[in-house]
Amino acid sequence: IGVFLGNIAKTSGSTLAGVSALGIFPHGLFELLAYSTGALAGGILSHAMVTRKINNLDFFHVVYDAAKLTAWAILFLAVAAFIESTGAAA
Repeated sequence: IGVFLGNIAKTSGSTLAGVSALGIFPHGLFELLAYSTGALAGGILSHAMVTRKINNLDFFHVVYDAAKLTAWAILFLAVAAFIESTGAAA
């Protein structure tokens, strides 16, 4: 995204160049949400492993919660891919 915005800024001296960057916002919002949710799931799971809760029954609850967050991340990424591929943001 940064390279795309940089190319727009470099090639276009128009004041409307920033408006075309708004077309990326819906796709980027869902993509950022997907990556953040996936990172949160990984952080929760790794924290449970580091604190040695693996042999505890609560670990299965942590894995279940991390799996739910991962599923949400995949859904958000699918929405972002749909927006990007159809050009619905433009």
